Amino acid sequence: FDALGWLGDTYCGPGWNFEGIKCADKDGAIAYYQKAAAAGITDVMIHLGNIACGDSWQLDSVLHCLDQAGGKLWFEKSALAGNGNGMALLGKLYWMYYEDEKACSWFRKALASDTIGDISRQTVTRWLLSCPK
Repeated sequence: FDALGWLGDTYCGPGWNFEGIKCADKDGAIAYYQKAAAAGITDVMIHLGNIACGDSWQLDSVLHCLDQAGGKLWFEKSALAGNGNGMALLGKLYWMYYEDEKACSWFRKALASDTIGDISRQTVTRWLLSCPK
């Protein structure tokens, strides 16, 4: 994470995290997050995807993503850059829109990644139980 990402976090406010808990000043945060994403910071790409999907979007929720195209764009950029959490969230997005084969593929990639967090790993492991072997 870099200084631009931290500045974006200050605009979102306390409690903001990877799971998309409500961001207080989305416009201010997005301005800094986009600069950090342009510099290749993959965690910030996830933040942009979470903002696109909406305040109720969380890693373990079953709610829909409000801006599917925007969420997919940022989760995919993060995933393709090797971020395990981005892979997990991209898989979740595919899963929620009934693209099970793509979802399961991204879940497997996320679990094989050494960049996925422990909480994400536990959640994705549960999701993978619904995938065909």
